[in-house]
Amino acid sequence: MSYEALLSYTDKPFAKENLSVIAKLLASLSTDKLEKVEQLRQKLRVTNPSRRVDTPFLRPLLDAALSRQAVEVEYDSLNRKSTRIIQPDYLYAFDGYWYCKCFCFLRQCTVKLRVDRIQAMTIVDAPAPALDLPVAQPEEPELLPLRIRLTRKGCKLAESHH
Repeated sequence: MSYEALLSYTDKPFAKENLSVIAKLLASLSTDKLEKVEQLRQKLRVTNPSRRVDTPFLRPLLDAALSRQAVEVEYDSLNRKSTRIIQPDYLYAFDGYWYCKCFCFLRQCTVKLRVDRIQAMTIVDAPAPALDLPVAQPEEPELLPLRIRLTRKGCKLAESHH
């Protein structure tokens, strides 16, 4: 059932393999187990917001993480565009977006990049060395003062969104 949550993502780094594994798993179950799986599927849902964002570098980033290969990316953040060399550690899906947790050689710390904001990617010639650096926190952006007054209903609604 958790695999169904991935179906809401436009891009999946292992779409064909995923369907193959699911088909093989379901084919190996007895009829009564299949009925139980279907009953569970009807009563248990794992969902994500449906977002239509392209992530053409999703699979190449996963390949780079698997081979511990550094890559140079052009990244379009909220604040500016930059070119940086990263060493992808792992990819994860959250709230309808794909993220890459990686070491950024520009910032000299571990960062999380949204994969759909990567505009270009090039493999760096040599594999990056294994890094055992402490996870440093990037500088906090300037905080803007904000005051919000919420009703009880507004508080309940705000609790449901991160």
